[in-house]
Amino acid sequence: MAAAQPPGNVSGLDGATTNAICWLFLGLATATLVARLVSRIHLTNHYGIDDSMIILAYLFLVALTILNSVAVSAGAGTHIYDLTPEQQVNANKWVFILQCLSAWTLAMPKLSVVALLVRVFEPRRWVSILLYTLAVLGVMLALVTTIVWTQQCKPINKIVSDRSVVADIVQTF
Repeated sequence: MAAAQPPGNVSGLDGATTNAICWLFLGLATATLVARLVSRIHLTNHYGIDDSMIILAYLFLVALTILNSVAVSAGAGTHIYDLTPEQQVNANKWVFILQCLSAWTLAMPKLSVVALLVRVFEPRRWVSILLYTLAVLGVMLALVTTIVWTQQCKPINKIVSDRSVVADIVQTF
């Protein structure tokens, strides 16, 4: 006997809502970044490495938000049973790309926070080295995570173009 198809949208949260939340938080991040840069450049006449690092982290966030919109338009955030087989493969492709980028959007702000802490508190040398080491370890973890995610399926295009991979994922739920 075949299992009954589960109802669609069981979580109550759909892709459009998730997309709207991402853009809302990007707007808040933009306003905060602009306020920070205006105060640092025009009020204190000081632009530091921590400012450059936060701009880099912000660029990763922008890329993640844009790719999230692309993924949602491809079907991500919609219950898999509500998607056609082609939409399932396309959504799976974009979610795979988002996974790889999300590790970097978590790691990059840590570099800015460490640079800010070192600049503001001027800790002892060993504390600065420890903080930067921990931040670099976070970046290395993002690199390892990206490598593991991209190597989980050989050849790599199989995970984003093969219907059987999506079917295997559906069968596990």
